[in-house]
Amino acid sequence: EPRPLTETKPFNLKSDVRHEVFQSQFQDKVSQEHEEEAGRFSSFHARKAPRTTSDRKSVFAPQRSSQPLTEVQNVEFNVDRRMKQRAEFDSRVAEKRASLDARRRDEEERRHEEEEEETRELRKRLVI
Repeated sequence: EPRPLTETKPFNLKSDVRHEVFQSQFQDKVSQEHEEEAGRFSSFHARKAPRTTSDRKSVFAPQRSSQPLTEVQNVEFNVDRRMKQRAEFDSRVAEKRASLDARRRDEEERRHEEEEEETRELRKRLVI
């Protein structure tokens, strides 16, 4: 014989009751704040504008500053300074290279002259 089916019953938890109480309190609080806000905005009244046409002393007028005007100064960029330094460096390097090349040429000429002198001496010795 088949067994009877189990009937489900909802849980009766205390947390469900607390949740419902909290939700109702929260809704009451939100609606109360909404009513207060609506009351505040409906009772807004702007202040009257100050009288400026008949009373000239109360009208705002800016005063001139007692400080001197700002003087414009020439601006020197770091790029310009660096460009000058680089040009000086390049000229010094070029001078060093030129002096080294001149030394090499002089040394080579001296060596060439010495070799020619030696060959002349050798030829003289062989002839005599």
